[in-house]
Amino acid sequence: MTHPVHTPVIAADGALIRFALPDLLGGQVASMRIELTDASAAEPWLTRLVGAEASLTALRDGHVDVPARPELARLALLLWARRWWPASPILGIPSLDPALLDFEAAVATTAVEDLAEGLLDGFEANPGELFDAANGSLAAGLAAEEVRRLSTQLSSWFDRQDDLERAEAAAELAARVTPGQRAYALAAGSGPATSGEGVLAEGRVSVDWARVPPGVLDAAEDTVTWRLTNR
Repeated sequence: MTHPVHTPVIAADGALIRFALPDLLGGQVASMRIELTDASAAEPWLTRLVGAEASLTALRDGHVDVPARPELARLALLLWARRWWPASPILGIPSLDPALLDFEAAVATTAVEDLAEGLLDGFEANPGELFDAANGSLAAGLAAEEVRRLSTQLSSWFDRQDDLERAEAAAELAARVTPGQRAYALAAGSGPATSGEGVLAEGRVSVDWARVPPGVLDAAEDTVTWRLTNR
């Protein structure tokens, strides 16, 4: 299936880079598929990423399967998690913290920028924008060691890009975070309603959560109840 909930994708400049979700979740990513949407836009970074021979194959056929690059695999997994993580109080799967995901995505995009400059031109958010969003919404005491590590990496990268203001902001964040424990925000669900007079029929069904906006429904099976009443 090509829906992004089943096939994580990076929308690169002039191409889509797809991965198999089970491979990403299992940490055993062997290959990735590059599908060209605009060959002229993709060509500048394509050869740097996959080499001349695979680049020619992609330009001829419109797509190519190549060995996966860990930098791209990590970014694809983070983008998938930001949109489609199957949080479920029923199954005990906690929600992921959006600010921490933005921090990790910021670091992942810097790695991709260093891997193949221009690949993420026109991407949904650059490292600076992701850092700004995360820095502005970070909860106090949240995963301090991880935030400190990510902030230090971003500070060094921003410094190399001569983005001195963000480099200083990231360094200040790394210095001020305090030890803490990650807190998960779980959606509060209502308990099952009891049957009463006037109920004609009732039941419980599952919904394909790929068909609704992320985070709206519990991702477990049999989470939607229905009832017909005689009023």
